[in-house]
Amino acid sequence: MKRSFLILAVAFSLLFTACEYEDVEMVSLDDYKLENVMNPKKPLYLTIDATLKNPNKFKITVKKAEFNLKVGGKNMGPVHLETPVVMDKNTEEAHTIRLRLDNNKVLSAIKGSAWQVLTKGKVDIEVKGRLKGKVFGIGKWFDVKHKESMKIKDLLNG
Repeated sequence: MKRSFLILAVAFSLLFTACEYEDVEMVSLDDYKLENVMNPKKPLYLTIDATLKNPNKFKITVKKAEFNLKVGGKNMGPVHLETPVVMDKNTEEAHTIRLRLDNNKVLSAIKGSAWQVLTKGKVDIEVKGRLKGKVFGIGKWFDVKHKESMKIKDLLNG
């Protein structure tokens, strides 16, 4: 029993060392919009169109994400990945990433960053957390940290 476990452990370690992993890159943030901003009874969504580059020799699927979102330095609380993101191997493609937000915290954060919006016409948005990517059914958590200034009129108009 111990010998078969050892053989299995060595086989898995050889398999995973042979599968070199390179980080997925966000090449560009092409578009973004908030949905249901004026209807507090419906869930609030942030939809991001981004070009992602997967330089790996295998497809990566992201089904889970644990993000914390800040707008103008104000915490908007947790963000949830609404739909899976599938990146084919060796590709640089556009993907739509749909995130569900907490309506009350978003409105509070926007109010709290009103001075930044009024003086600069844009607001700093920061995403920090982790996501779980799966390859061949085996998952691994990856840290994510991204900060960008967005024009408020573009954010609301999409």
